[in-house]
Amino acid sequence: MKIFSKTRISRIFVSLSIIIILFIFSLHYYVKINSSGIFNSYLISILNKKGNIYRIDHNQVDIDLLGKQIILKNLEISLDQEQLNSSGINQNIFFNVKIPYLTITGISYLDFILFRKISADRIYLKAGNLKLYSIPEAHGKKKSLKKQKRFPSISLGRITIEDTHVEFFTQFNSSPKIGLKSISVDSEKIIYDPEKTPGENFSNGTPGLTFTAGNSFFIFKRTGYKAETENIMLTTSNPSILLKKFKYAPSSEKTRKKIISSKGSFHRFNISEINLKNIDLEELEENKRIRASELHIKTPEIHILRNRNIRRKSKKRGGKLPQQRFRESDLKVELKLIRLNNGVIKYSEIAPGERIAESIFFTKVESSLKDITNFPEILKTGKESSVSVSAELMGKSTLKGKIIIPINHRGNRFSFSGSLEKTNPLILNNFLKKNIRIRIDSGKINHMYFSVKADNRKASGKLLLAYKNLKVTLLRKHDPARKSRFRTFLANTFIYRNNPTKKRRKIRTGKIFYERKVKGSIFNYMWKCILAGIKSSIKI
Repeated sequence: MKIFSKTRISRIFVSLSIIIILFIFSLHYYVKINSSGIFNSYLISILNKKGNIYRIDHNQVDIDLLGKQIILKNLEISLDQEQLNSSGINQNIFFNVKIPYLTITGISYLDFILFRKISADRIYLKAGNLKLYSIPEAHGKKKSLKKQKRFPSISLGRITIEDTHVEFFTQFNSSPKIGLKSISVDSEKIIYDPEKTPGENFSNGTPGLTFTAGNSFFIFKRTGYKAETENIMLTTSNPSILLKKFKYAPSSEKTRKKIISSKGSFHRFNISEINLKNIDLEELEENKRIRASELHIKTPEIHILRNRNIRRKSKKRGGKLPQQRFRESDLKVELKLIRLNNGVIKYSEIAPGERIAESIFFTKVESSLKDITNFPEILKTGKESSVSVSAELMGKSTLKGKIIIPINHRGNRFSFSGSLEKTNPLILNNFLKKNIRIRIDSGKINHMYFSVKADNRKASGKLLLAYKNLKVTLLRKHDPARKSRFRTFLANTFIYRNNPTKKRRKIRTGKIFYERKVKGSIFNYMWKCILAGIKSSIKI
């Protein structure tokens, strides 16, 4: 007689199957009924492993074991300030979270039970709110902690986050205040490995990630400026960052007045689009350096205002040209090309004793900067960076220029050259009258060419200015509405009215020699060099 007949084995198998099915269904309904308590216990074990500093609240938690799905409604995780003050937690980043609706589908419970790995096929979050707080000092005494639990590895399928608001508040004076008002994240897959660095997880574990943030702002407390953008988009499939409708200006009218009273100047940028293309994520992770193929800036509007009635209160670390500051910067960058299209640059100045600013502006600005880098190993090769610019002066005549910069040159040498097409100099009168106390009464410029070599201290070069029928009026220094008759008479008597003259067909060359003022900008330096050449050409 057989101990286990086929019939008996079949009955045992059916019985065990029924027991397993009943157990699974019982577990399913137990988890469904106690979803809230199970979810709270697990979340609290993760969030409050350093101390009971977070409160958790929600309207609904639905864990569906059979459907491999979790649905959360109105989840709120808030920081308990009283518990934080008494806990002695040694960390400085905390957060508050509000999530109206969150679904997680395709959960692998086997991965979680056997390997402590969180796996899911899809996460969908809508209209969330995240606030991050940075506190500079730990609260109370440092707490001796037991060995912390390692955060589990994560493998997620497509993740979608829509219309989520993020703000970052800090008590550090130098740190910016950040607000991301409408975040959307879409990714084919997200993999987190605790053994890897954050950069390795980002570059290798987020294929096809697209991150967008609408109506975002960054307030820089140290400078008082605010950066705003209508849309930020970051993609990892072809690593790039795209910003649309970018603005950079003082954060408020009160701040603008404070900046002017302190520094005597302020600036404002409006840019329709900024696109940083082909970012090297491995270089960013391994060496903390930025390498990209191109930075494209579309339709920038740059406005700089200077009030010469106000003396700068802040002591500027003068003497350094932009290439020197760039070379010494801790942020290392390599860009093969920077392109600027259809820009507008406006420089306004309030002259001493005046209240109204007069402006000089350039339209249709096109520029390309090649081989911009401060990587030490590239600088040692002596590679030069170049800048090419073309623009319309006061919207009337074309100005072209080129700058050659050996960034690694210790004497900070550089050279610049350019040309100006046929123009009417009377278009500059409003600016010249208030700032140089000269009014041009008549004349016509046929063309101008200049070439200058400069360093940190002085510049020299030549300028060719072809003009005819030049007549000027010199104005009184303290009353620019009235002319200085004697000085005007001398000027018009001794200046060259024409270049070339009837007797001398060859164009007279003006000499450029200028010693740089340490506090002046590089643009002021270049303008003063050109002005010195013009004065030499017309013999003022």
